[in-house]
Amino acid sequence: MSCHEWTNRIDDFLDGRLEAAEAEGLQVHIAGCPSCADEVASIRELRDLAAALPRSLEPPRDLWPGIEARVSATKVVRGRFGSRAVLAAAAAVVIVSSVVTAYFIGRSQAVMVTVEPPSVVESGPSEVLLASFEGLGVNNYLDTRTELLDALDARKHELSGETMEVVMDNLLLIDQAMDRIAEALGEDPENDFLMKQLAGAYRRQIDLLQRAVRMPAEV
Repeated sequence: MSCHEWTNRIDDFLDGRLEAAEAEGLQVHIAGCPSCADEVASIRELRDLAAALPRSLEPPRDLWPGIEARVSATKVVRGRFGSRAVLAAAAAVVIVSSVVTAYFIGRSQAVMVTVEPPSVVESGPSEVLLASFEGLGVNNYLDTRTELLDALDARKHELSGETMEVVMDNLLLIDQAMDRIAEALGEDPENDFLMKQLAGAYRRQIDLLQRAVRMPAEV
């Protein structure tokens, strides 16, 4: 199994949802693969940081209802998906945004950095974000993302309008969260923590697209 296939299973591994044989296989793989081991450590770090965030770092209440509504909407769609893909993506965006907010507050006591509620139209990555991915060595990001979006577009008539709206809303949320991290990296380009969060957000977006493309037909 390739590194890409293993990294797609990290969340399930950390949640204890893998079969024993597959979990053991992942442990053997990360023992001999520094890159995947770093990815596991990064996701664990992100979860620990998110769990430790005080409630004062929540987005302002005038923005939170929009985010909360999107998370709630994904719970409705979850039963049709047969997976937690979209719900996990929405939750990951809230976590990533909160972690970046904590980073900015910790550095300068600045005004909170939050993502604005998105429109349904998916905007795509910014030039700043693409430049940041070059620093991560993820030069095929845009090609991979475009291929998956094309595959999803080819299946849009097989999926309900509600499902497509939730998927596209969450893709835009992840784009916006990654843009905020990229802006922070513009101020502190050697910050390893921010680079790991950007890599994690990238992986979650690609994972969301892959799962959406594999969803069973709904109509």
